[in-house]
Amino acid sequence: MFWEPDRECMDREELEQLQFERLQSTLNRTYSNVPFYRKKFDDLGILPEE
Repeated sequence: MFWEPDRECMDREELEQLQFERLQSTLNRTYSNVPFYRKKFDDLGILPEE
């Protein structure tokens, strides 16, 4: 286990922002690299950065 005080002691708003940025990064990477999910996004008419 690793102790990361900057992450583990951040306030709620900073944590939510970090989680949002990581989710957005995951969605962008998935859209760019996985045709199945790109089609799902396209069928729904959304872009991962929305």
